[in-house]
Amino acid sequence: ANDDLYTLEAKITDRAGNETNKKIQYSINRFGSVYVLGDATKKMVDGYYVTKPQDVVITEINVDPLNYKEVSIAHDGNVKELREGKGYKTSDVTNNKGWHSISYDVESGNFAKDGNYAVTVFSEDKASNKQSNQSKDAEVEFLVDTTAPSVVVSGIESDGVYTESEHDFSINATDTIGLANLNVYLNDTQLAAFTGKELSESGGTEIVTIPGKEDYQQIYVVCTDVAGNETKLSYNNVLISENALELEKEGEIEKMLIDPDPVIVHGDKADVPKAVAAVAGIGAAGAGGAFGFRRFRLKK
Repeated sequence: ANDDLYTLEAKITDRAGNETNKKIQYSINRFGSVYVLGDATKKMVDGYYVTKPQDVVITEINVDPLNYKEVSIAHDGNVKELREGKGYKTSDVTNNKGWHSISYDVESGNFAKDGNYAVTVFSEDKASNKQSNQSKDAEVEFLVDTTAPSVVVSGIESDGVYTESEHDFSINATDTIGLANLNVYLNDTQLAAFTGKELSESGGTEIVTIPGKEDYQQIYVVCTDVAGNETKLSYNNVLISENALELEKEGEIEKMLIDPDPVIVHGDKADVPKAVAAVAGIGAAGAGGAFGFRRFRLKK
């Protein structure tokens, strides 16, 4: 009833007590191989988007040994057959019941370029079953994206002075795979947020308005693609006020000394930094995240 290894034994005894035994072993193999993905490979396939590719591990289980096997990779539709020992390696283990377990380890170096990948294992066993993991509910398909979004900001710059009550600037964000979100932070609060759908509908261009303040302000732009790659831009010591020239002339406001690479630490429930850390040197991060900077007074 089941595919397996079987033993048939026959014994005959004559009236004088002489006995003859004969035993044969055979396999029933109607369904061919079963394929199992390694834990890390399954996690990568389930997530689909990959920023750091890793080895693909597929295990093929068959009651019989294999007469033929091959591994191929499709990258954006272009198929390449790999050579064993160069690109992938295998190991064949037989358990105590005689079943064969063939493990294929496809090296991560095969997935160095961005794009769509599919890994196919094809084999033919001793019972002449031809099978592939693509038809055995063990498909390996994923998308490698190691490139951060492209973000172009116009209408604002660090140390910019704008004599107006509020100031508009534009952001254009693009990505070869797809954008997940775009967030704009003003000082320690979130000023604007756009979803991937909103960015797609607007062609990736959004206009953001910064309210005026009689002090220098910090603007941070964080854009994330669907794979999790981030682009971060900062615009520091921006002065937007109808009294901007007077404030600078009188020296009543102080510029910030900004860390060269501010980092947003995301909390579990919010992407908005809850506080701004006033530190010397590297920025400290609170529970919800923070940017690091410190004040200093410019010499006249």
